[in-house]
Amino acid sequence: MWLLLFWPVFGLLFSYAERFYPVAHYFEMHCALDDLIPFNEWFLIPYLFWFVYLIGAVAYTFFFDVKGFRRMMHFCDDHLLGDAHYLFPLSHLSDAPA
Repeated sequence: MWLLLFWPVFGLLFSYAERFYPVAHYFEMHCALDDLIPFNEWFLIPYLFWFVYLIGAVAYTFFFDVKGFRRMMHFCDDHLLGDAHYLFPLSHLSDAPA
């Protein structure tokens, strides 16, 4: 059950990154190939079903495959720790005198 705590923590960190993270720290990821991809509003449907699939996978493994749920949530926790490293870099530690 405690593994479900990942989702509120993830939501809070995501909200922080979206609302309060300084724009000066963003890096634009863009290449000329991106300009060649046309926008089509019909692609919104499979994009939204992706989120339904993710919620379904979490719910299914939670109720029917506990071992798989634990493995998946440990993977998500590790991913969250990696993302937190980029939100809160420890670069100030490298400036400390030796």
